[in-house]
Amino acid sequence: YLSLNENEISEVTGAMFRNMTKLTQLYLDHNYLKSNSFSLPESVNLTLLHLVGNPLMAFPDVRNMTTLLDLRLEHTQLTSIPEEIFSKLTSLRILNLAKNQITIDGIPDVAGPNGTLVNLYLSDNP
Repeated sequence: YLSLNENEISEVTGAMFRNMTKLTQLYLDHNYLKSNSFSLPESVNLTLLHLVGNPLMAFPDVRNMTTLLDLRLEHTQLTSIPEEIFSKLTSLRILNLAKNQITIDGIPDVAGPNGTLVNLYLSDNP
């Protein structure tokens, strides 16, 4: 795993992790990442991604992370969940979206086509 928590990181590009094909857990909590300043290459096989406490404001593009089991996006200023996220992340088991600005209208069918999601955390949202 790689922990880069609390490092004032404002951008993550695919080139940074291009050769880290064995990386499975990435912690980027409490940095300055926004959704348009975050991207990872398809060669990364993450099972866990933590982006807690970053000012993302929009759901990060994680559609190609098909091995992702655990995605933590608490306290990231999100207002909705993209519908296609569950059809693309077919392995996702845990999604934590607590402490955001997500309303009931911003929540699509969370079961996904395969019904793989086990835990969805939405506490402290409007």
